[in-house]
Amino acid sequence: MIGVYDKPPGTSYTRPSVPLVRVVRFIRPAQLLLVCLGLGGCAEDLCESQVPAFQVDLTLDAAVARSTLAALWVDVNAAGKRHRTPLDVVPLRDSGVAAFVVVVGDAGVRGFEVDLTVLATDRDDQVVAQGHEHFSASGDACNYFSVLLRPAGGGDGGV
Repeated sequence: MIGVYDKPPGTSYTRPSVPLVRVVRFIRPAQLLLVCLGLGGCAEDLCESQVPAFQVDLTLDAAVARSTLAALWVDVNAAGKRHRTPLDVVPLRDSGVAAFVVVVGDAGVRGFEVDLTVLATDRDDQVVAQGHEHFSASGDACNYFSVLLRPAGGGDGGV
């Protein structure tokens, strides 16, 4: 089963049942360097020893009116597994950026392909922004991807 978790940009992962190494794994690269220096150096990149996973950073196109966003959906097909789930729309609506983490698990240890679709809808369940990407990922947790959510249907996104 694929696990998808909300993660506000610039914050560490805080789900209580996750081991500390996962908290460090989801810190931005510049912060990771500071952590490594504080620990006396990193003998191994921490993400290399983690179960297969990836982080996706979302950016909302400026042509989309953020105030129209009511829901955010992600459809992930990774390592032959498919998962669709809602995500918290508030970070995207408030700042135009959001991030989430997908834990693929053992099915991805030899590397895996990812097809990702993200839909942002309004109060009437009409799609106002969307993004679709295909990624090749390594069999660890060292995978970071970005998706730009553009206005749906080539329109002006409600502006």
